[in-house]
Amino acid sequence: MGTIIAAVAGASAKAEEMLLERKDKADIEKAWKVTLKALRNPKNRQLGLEARKLNPSLAKFSIAWGAVVLKDPLARDAMRACGLTEASLKNDNTDVNKVVQYLETFYEDDKSLYRDSSDPVPEWIPADAEVTLKWWSQLRLAAGKTPKLQVGNASLLEGLLGQLMSVEEAAERTSDAVEHEKELFLALRTAMETAIKSMGVDDAALEPPAIDDIVTAIDAHHAVVVRQFALFTEIAAAYEGCTATPAEPPKKPGEDANVKEFQAVLKQLKAYAESAAKVAQAEAKGVETSKLALQASVEEMRRKAEAKARSLKTPEKTPEKTN
Repeated sequence: MGTIIAAVAGASAKAEEMLLERKDKADIEKAWKVTLKALRNPKNRQLGLEARKLNPSLAKFSIAWGAVVLKDPLARDAMRACGLTEASLKNDNTDVNKVVQYLETFYEDDKSLYRDSSDPVPEWIPADAEVTLKWWSQLRLAAGKTPKLQVGNASLLEGLLGQLMSVEEAAERTSDAVEHEKELFLALRTAMETAIKSMGVDDAALEPPAIDDIVTAIDAHHAVVVRQFALFTEIAAAYEGCTATPAEPPKKPGEDANVKEFQAVLKQLKAYAESAAKVAQAEAKGVETSKLALQASVEEMRRKAEAKARSLKTPEKTPEKTN
């Protein structure tokens, strides 16, 4: 196959067989779910930690499973970045250091987003800032009580974050649907290959299974991820436009510092949203590319099957006898 990536479009069945020779399918799928969630949320420290806790060999195979078998665009990017090849997958420990290094780099904290560790966070600011409606509600409630800040444009953010929660749930569902349809397609294709080989005919005569259901699932997921990108972009802009002012004139020195603290948190949240938007944008492009590659692969199989069928129907000419 050369490199695994070069064969993604047409060698899924063979790649799956090779992967399952090294690891149990249930273990690979479980590890892949952990890795996929982490890849989609690069600023979620907890998810990144879970991905890095995976056995390095299992993490390598999970990325290969996502890239080659499930054709996930984020896994493909990871596989390219790690430089994994067929040779890498033939040995459990080969190139695992590249996977470990990639995961550590991918989830490396951007120190510009965090305050200096010597500068303590005020008690009224909730811990572990994240771009969610729940965390924003906690921050707004806390800001209105202890430092008594009035937050402007808060309702706009609440509306956008509420939409994001629904869209992220939808993204999980559509992603699972894509994986389910691909598994059905691969199972059917494997069964057809087995049947046609038992008849003594080569793979060129294999008519590919229909991909209408897969394409429908991919299109649905693509639409959700595009919406996710748009929402993260709008949320980043909303954080930029948010304001905080003291409900009352400062009575003690330093009370006006709470406004600066609030703005610092908004800057951090804006950076998180922008980072998440980039990931969603990359995934949307990758999903579309994945669909095109699948369609091209199936079309190539169909052309070969038609050519083989024509050759089987054409009777061999009997050579003319000569004196």
